[in-house]
Amino acid sequence: MQRLRTPGAFDVVALADRRVQLLGIHCNTETCSASGHGIRDLPGRFLDAHVVVLALAREGRAFVPTGDDIIERGDDVFVVTTPGALAGFMDAFGHKEQIAHRIVIVGGGGNVGLNLAQQIRRRFGVASLKVIEASRPRAEFIARELGSSVVILQGNALDREVLGEANVGDAETLVAVTSDDETNLFASLLAKRRGCERTITPGLNLWQAFRITPLSWTAVALFGALPLFLSDHSQFERNANNAVVEAMSGLTTTGATILVGLDHAPPGILLWCALLQWMGGIEIIAVALAILPTLGVSGWQLLRTESSDRSEKVMPKVKQIALAIFGVYVRLPCFTRRATASSG
Repeated sequence: MQRLRTPGAFDVVALADRRVQLLGIHCNTETCSASGHGIRDLPGRFLDAHVVVLALAREGRAFVPTGDDIIERGDDVFVVTTPGALAGFMDAFGHKEQIAHRIVIVGGGGNVGLNLAQQIRRRFGVASLKVIEASRPRAEFIARELGSSVVILQGNALDREVLGEANVGDAETLVAVTSDDETNLFASLLAKRRGCERTITPGLNLWQAFRITPLSWTAVALFGALPLFLSDHSQFERNANNAVVEAMSGLTTTGATILVGLDHAPPGILLWCALLQWMGGIEIIAVALAILPTLGVSGWQLLRTESSDRSEKVMPKVKQIALAIFGVYVRLPCFTRRATASSG
């Protein structure tokens, strides 16, 4: 929504109840008047006094600039500014885009897409808002929710006929919010080829994925520690530290345990610890399949944070990879159970 409100910026973060904004903008246009000037020269000449340059990113390297640093074409500039000073700042960097009045949303039948369409209609009052949704029942549902002022198209967003019917060539902005990265990417590329001015594909950046990963592990570990903490076992009873350590050990599949005398431990405790280790191996798959799609993003970036392997995907989609691994996890316990039973 912030990027729709501030076209031309590749990243927008509202701070202090929207009184201040953190913006990232490319200095890569022929009309970027700030290019070739030092940071010290910008205030008063190009920028309002309420604009502060925080960082520059150049050739893959980010740094905090001094007053003597020169802004070069191709730089990514990060600033903090007030909404009132926004117009002058965007103009100085050659971005004079106006708020879009013709918008197409791909994947609008999901929770994210439906909420986005409702907010766009309420806040911007766009002249033309069209939503493409693959599922017929979902398309009928959002048609009832959004009313007759929004055009709902049921079909595949990668189908040229559907894109032609949506008239994406005349759209100012296409927003792709499906749960599949590939669909978002190709829909954006097809829209660009047809003449769409801007495309937006929201999702997790790598830094956000790195933050979500430890938070998800911590939350699940605390939940997994509850049965141990509430049990009457002498090593866990009302001992939060031991319970959390045992749960985290199981979920991270380290194989370590604080249990002493496993042969005499209660069967319920042993079963729960075994389940924690089993669940630990597929937790990231569950997050990718169940949680992230509801947020309108794919789990591939999150999967990348779990491994140092940067090779190509074995299968073309994260969902296929996750389901294949999940199938192995389900079949393996069944196989070992049968093998144990047959061995007597």
